[in-house]
Amino acid sequence: MSTEKVKESASDALETARMAIYDKEEFEKMDDEEVKKLCSDYAAYTRVNLAEEHGQIVTNIAAIEEQLQSFAEMVEMLGSDNTAVLSSTLPAISAQFEALKPSFQQIDRMEGLVSRVGRDMDMMEKQLDEAENTIVEGTLKNVLKMPLNLFNKQMTEGNGASAATDDFVLHEIFSTSSYFD
Repeated sequence: MSTEKVKESASDALETARMAIYDKEEFEKMDDEEVKKLCSDYAAYTRVNLAEEHGQIVTNIAAIEEQLQSFAEMVEMLGSDNTAVLSSTLPAISAQFEALKPSFQQIDRMEGLVSRVGRDMDMMEKQLDEAENTIVEGTLKNVLKMPLNLFNKQMTEGNGASAATDDFVLHEIFSTSSYFD
């Protein structure tokens, strides 16, 4: 485009803008010289702001580059740490696990023993409760007379009187050596 055409189209645009935006009655018409001066001032103002913004953009880009460099260093450090873990620590953990496998079996046997002792204790408590229920509750004299009462009961049983007694069944006793082989 030629310079004349640019000036002409700029003048036409300015005239159209003045008419479209403002009502003619509100503002006085400005000279063309004054309008051109204001336009050149406005254009210079935008160039100054762009220069300031350019400086801020460059500063922000430099800060981002610095952060990116720090991030890259951290990723590299993590990679080297992972290599160290995979090459030395993981095999040591695996070897320790293999060494502990027999202990795991012993722990399982101990759990079995504890379970068995718990069941046996429950059975003994049940038998003890049943035995306590067969004793006649009373005073201290009655407790002291118990052995005599036992002899009297045996004599009455021998005479043909039957007593309602349940036979005591001994609970099976286990050997702990089977749990500690």
